[in-house]
Amino acid sequence: MAGLAYLLGVVSGLVVLLLEPRDRFVRFAALESILLSVAVAHHPPGSAVVAVWLVCMVRAFQGRTVRRPFPAEWADRWAGPAF
Repeated sequence: MAGLAYLLGVVSGLVVLLLEPRDRFVRFAALESILLSVAVAHHPPGSAVVAVWLVCMVRAFQGRTVRRPFPAEWADRWAGPAF
């Protein structure tokens, strides 16, 4: 579920967040996906943005996360206690 949260940005992030409200790792991935999508919406997508998005998705499917300062910090606050 965490990996699927990144698939369609805000849309998949919201769907996953609604379908899996208790799993903190999945909530973190969904919230981070939403935040990254909103941040990217203000800038044209480039190869670096696509690379970050792909890395996030692959790591989430592996059950791991990549900690980036802005989205990870906010997602931590909203997802609940640390995992």
